[in-house]
Amino acid sequence: CNQKTKETEILEDLSVSVPLGSDVFRHGKISESSIRMLCGIFSNYKKKLDEYGVKNCRAIATSAVREAGNADILIERIRHATGLTLTIFEGADEARLDYLTLVDVMPSSFNLYKKTALIADIGTGACQISSYKGGSFCFTETVKLGTLRVLDQMPGVMSAEGIRRFLTPVIDKTFTEMRQISPEVRSPLLFAMGSSVRALMQIFADRPGNKGQICKLSRKDYEAGMAELLSLSLENITDRYGIPQALAEAVIPCSIIIDNLFRISGATTLIVPKVTMKEALLRDFMQVLFHSEDIFARQTEAMVQRTAEKYRSDKDYTRRTALFADKLFIQLQNLHGCPKRAALLLRIAAWLHKTGLFINNQSYHKHSYYIINSTEIPGISQEERTIAALTARFHRKSPPDKYNAEFMAITKENQSTVRKLAALLRIACGLAETCRSVTQFRIDPEPDRVVLTPAPELRMTGFAIPEQDVEFFRQVFAVPLLVK
Repeated sequence: CNQKTKETEILEDLSVSVPLGSDVFRHGKISESSIRMLCGIFSNYKKKLDEYGVKNCRAIATSAVREAGNADILIERIRHATGLTLTIFEGADEARLDYLTLVDVMPSSFNLYKKTALIADIGTGACQISSYKGGSFCFTETVKLGTLRVLDQMPGVMSAEGIRRFLTPVIDKTFTEMRQISPEVRSPLLFAMGSSVRALMQIFADRPGNKGQICKLSRKDYEAGMAELLSLSLENITDRYGIPQALAEAVIPCSIIIDNLFRISGATTLIVPKVTMKEALLRDFMQVLFHSEDIFARQTEAMVQRTAEKYRSDKDYTRRTALFADKLFIQLQNLHGCPKRAALLLRIAAWLHKTGLFINNQSYHKHSYYIINSTEIPGISQEERTIAALTARFHRKSPPDKYNAEFMAITKENQSTVRKLAALLRIACGLAETCRSVTQFRIDPEPDRVVLTPAPELRMTGFAIPEQDVEFFRQVFAVPLLVK
């Protein structure tokens, strides 16, 4: 990987099949034998990394490990055996990666940034479904429905048609909830991703739309291909299309899932990128190494704003709060010392700090915490989401202390970040109550104080920041905030 030219060369491409899904989907945990096997596999990979002198690496685990009751044991054992840290890839992370993959493979003339589309990543254990309207991110949902998970429910060996008859009602039932929110997922375009989807597309290898890095099919052509597929035995599917036997079974539930996605979305076109998750992760990792701009950040904030609308937050007020919080963060950078990434978390808290009012106006800041912490927000980690949620939690009433269980559960470093962001958010909230724009106040950090000067017309109306918020600011930053 050349950081100057940003060109890459694949030296080796290694893979080992690890059947973790069956363990987890049947028993809820990873077996001891599988843990030992994984430690051995990771040890071999570590030797290969050392052989090439690799300094930067990334190891991720998806739905099987994410759902395992003993995931922390697996992560600790691998770290102990190899020194490698295994990171659990959340559903929201997959949604972000899916979008970035499409940005890479779709031609610029396609105008992905303006499209309304439904994106489905069909894995072995879960299906990640994301919706975009006019190019803006609406929502993402992790549906616990994967090809291996449903095949594990089979009573025995069946033909392709038998598998379809048995699994269709099972999969249809799972999509019942998605049908209830079908207005949110209506789209003319359906993007599908995953190894079983790519295998399924081998049936359409001779179609004009199946070329380059994408396969594009009309719904009519897709349904005709499925009718042909289901007339064959699993052995014939393997022989005719060159699909490995393990994947030949998986394409049947995959096709049923796609049928459901067509129905709930009303899509007329199916597009499948021929990119593996490993390739997509490698591209994303290189962007991080090159310190490239995160093009998904815009989608993260679009989704946050839609969430604020969903819970009927006052749009004008929350927009001002987010703008003012951002201005405070930038102008007081030398005072708080938080990394640039924290500004995004502060804006998320600013947009969503009033969502708790949708539930109850009593202690609504606590409800806001629960809403933010339980909402999948692609582009930020669970750790970051908790920081944003706690920042919103402490935008009013009592400041964070040792008696708050959620606050004490995070690291000392993150506790410090929450205090700083909450202090800034409190001031931003006070400003948003009376100011209409960022030009109506000025922030001047001085060596021994911070001076906030409102516009003359605001001073005439009795402009003031609540005393308890000014005091909290002083406690956190050890300098007074003087409101002139």
